[in-house]
Amino acid sequence: NISANSITSDGKLIYLIGDYSNLKLFMIFNPATYETQTFHTNFNCRFAGAAVMENKLYVFGGLGMDMPHDYSNRLYYLDLSKLSL
Repeated sequence: NISANSITSDGKLIYLIGDYSNLKLFMIFNPATYETQTFHTNFNCRFAGAAVMENKLYVFGGLGMDMPHDYSNRLYYLDLSKLSL
């Protein structure tokens, strides 16, 4: 089960970032093929905001492990063109 995640899309793929217990989880789902790829990142958050712009994934804010006191104002980004999908 995955919860407390962020989700966004670029119109082709769906990106899932974070999980309640696995904050570094990053998954990509291809709805055309029903294939999922799982990665681990340096993202360290749950309940973050996420967006894709110009082939880059941006993840902002969220909460860390020490809820509700571990608020984050970090901005992470990942160049999606560098992933082998």
